[in-house]
Amino acid sequence: KYSQEMLNCPVEFEITGAGLRGYFSPADNRIAINEKLQDTQRLSTLTHELGHAFMHSSLGEDKSGVQKELEADAFSIMLEDTFGIEITEARKEHFVSHLKSLEEYNKSHTDLENPITIDTVLQNVSQCYSDVIEDITHYIDKELSINKTITADLSTREPNQPYVKILWSEHNNITDGSILSI
Repeated sequence: KYSQEMLNCPVEFEITGAGLRGYFSPADNRIAINEKLQDTQRLSTLTHELGHAFMHSSLGEDKSGVQKELEADAFSIMLEDTFGIEITEARKEHFVSHLKSLEEYNKSHTDLENPITIDTVLQNVSQCYSDVIEDITHYIDKELSINKTITADLSTREPNQPYVKILWSEHNNITDGSILSI
């Protein structure tokens, strides 16, 4: 919901190419997550793709693919750590593989005036992260507050009274988190 509401960047689930967990499309400003992933993998992929959405939304950006992947991984790790989410082995392996790719990239691009360093990557990520984390935290706190209200509302309903809890709705007149008595 945060991605859609705050970044105008919808998250969609689809069948992606073999081995592709997800992607961010700057041209469409959307995130796609492989629908075959389990919840933990989806969350890890989503936080990684959010890193791309925050840091790489400009078309024609001249960062290398290796730098973009490292930045998105670092953003993902920082975000997950902030909210106490265990970093998946796949995310750690992805980060390490791109760190090795960075070394190879710099060796094969000796003509670069300013080689890409892990320090540069982490400075970029830290700056972006510090710019957005307060908004993300505020949004999540607000959503958690709504869930607490829903739980309190459920405790005051009549016993055996059927209800429907709206978790998410695209309809303008139905609020996410609403409780509808039947």
